Amino acid sequence: MQWQLHPEGIKTVLDRTRSAAIPVVTAFDGLSDSLDPAITGSQSSAIASAVVEFFEAQSPVLQSITDRISAGVYGASAATAAYEQGDQEMAATLMQATSAVMADSPTFEEER
Repeated sequence: MQWQLHPEGIKTVLDRTRSAAIPVVTAFDGLSDSLDPAITGSQSSAIASAVVEFFEAQSPVLQSITDRISAGVYGASAATAAYEQGDQEMAATLMQATSAVMADSPTFEEER
């Protein structure tokens, strides 16, 4: 399996995801504020009770959605950072190994 990650492209997608998530999270957070006028406007205790029960039942689902968005963005960001760090470490290791070979090689000694 070959990995072809493009960190800049990943960062662009993550930034767009964060931007797209803001209205969703804001809407979910604002639901409780919107609940009172909806309950009062219904003028029915049965409807008010049903609305409250519905939102109480759906609250964990809505929280799960926002949690998954955050976790997905964080996980992809952390994985990209680890990938970039690994690339830098591999490049540094290769440079050190190349320098060591060049220092120990008579061929390279003659060319210096």
